[in-house]
Amino acid sequence: MKRIIDVGSGSGVGTCELALRFPHAHVVAVDASEAMLGRVSQRSRELRLADRVSTHLAELPGGLPQLAPADIVFASMFLHHTPDADEALRELRRVLVPDGLLVVIEHGPGSTNDHVPRIDAVAALAANNYDVIGERVSSGRSLIVARAASNQDFV
Repeated sequence: MKRIIDVGSGSGVGTCELALRFPHAHVVAVDASEAMLGRVSQRSRELRLADRVSTHLAELPGGLPQLAPADIVFASMFLHHTPDADEALRELRRVLVPDGLLVVIEHGPGSTNDHVPRIDAVAALAANNYDVIGERVSSGRSLIVARAASNQDFV
């Protein structure tokens, strides 16, 4: 792994964990909040990861075109916040290298968070030309690993 994008990074807990788990990768935290990205930068400095963690202020969909392609795009609890999940998934596919992986975590079966909008992430991925290659449900959350369908352009 050379490059990972953490979409909807929030305060950077996941961003820094990705940097720790993939010690040769550069991790880009993407969020719509300057304050959250400031926390990502602070956390990465405290963990001595600042040389491998950067931030990108962006609203999605529409905010990723200038980013270099990534081997992994990590989207934890992001899709249900975006106004157009289909467009966001298409945009995420464009920043994946061929054979890159999209990792999605969303509320799943058994979730007790009734105040959070629900999205059927597996159906959304399939509708946007991703092949789901793995899924695990635990503690009311679904973790889904997908790859852009092989017959799709990465433009």
